[in-house]
Amino acid sequence: MALQKQIKVLEENPTADYILWGNQDAPTIPHAVKFEHPMECVAFLAYRRRLFMRGGFDLDALVYIIMTLELAVRRRKISKETLYAQLRKEYGQGYVDWAVDSIKGKKYHRRDGKQFLVGEIPASTEDFADILQQLKTLDRFPLLRHLKS
Repeated sequence: MALQKQIKVLEENPTADYILWGNQDAPTIPHAVKFEHPMECVAFLAYRRRLFMRGGFDLDALVYIIMTLELAVRRRKISKETLYAQLRKEYGQGYVDWAVDSIKGKKYHRRDGKQFLVGEIPASTEDFADILQQLKTLDRFPLLRHLKS
């Protein structure tokens, strides 16, 4: 139910990259997360799409989303615990706890023994398909206006 709400609110607000609910001053007010750098935005949207398509059952994508949103919540007076509570509602407690437990400092420690910084988490070119074009259509970043359709 919470994941469907997330998707619905994002559909209603296509320039938002993620919606966070609650901070210390206003615990029920939604806050739109919008990445200002085009490549950071493209990467986040690619992992978000993977996560939404797989119903949250993509540990690499979930870890990427967590690690990226942890940085975003610092500026919004939203605690990591509040973020994790929201993500548990959206993707399941056990799965989010597993993802959080696999993050040690700035590294993601996968069960296969591999370790990744946030920008190194595996992705395929398919994950990024059409995202630049969607951002151009929304006119999110002026530098994309010259991108060929």
